[in-house]
Amino acid sequence: MYHKTCRSFGRKRPPSRVKAVSSRRQETADGIAKEFGVPAAYDDYQELVEDSDVDVVIVLSPAPKHPDVVRLPLLNPIGEYKANMAQ
Repeated sequence: MYHKTCRSFGRKRPPSRVKAVSSRRQETADGIAKEFGVPAAYDDYQELVEDSDVDVVIVLSPAPKHPDVVRLPLLNPIGEYKANMAQ
């Protein structure tokens, strides 16, 4: 799933960049990050959401984990939303 998603970002207009990836295993996250030139890799999705360089979170986790992963950025705004809420 990561492979298809990461490849598609460079083809978007305007091009988007993947700034961080997360996986349950650090080795997996590191491998994906290396393959696609992603600067940050985490084994904890909470760390990814808290990364100040992350503006958007795309959830590719197993379906049973979706509610936990989706709830986190909603409760802890990221990127532009965080900046707007701070004003």
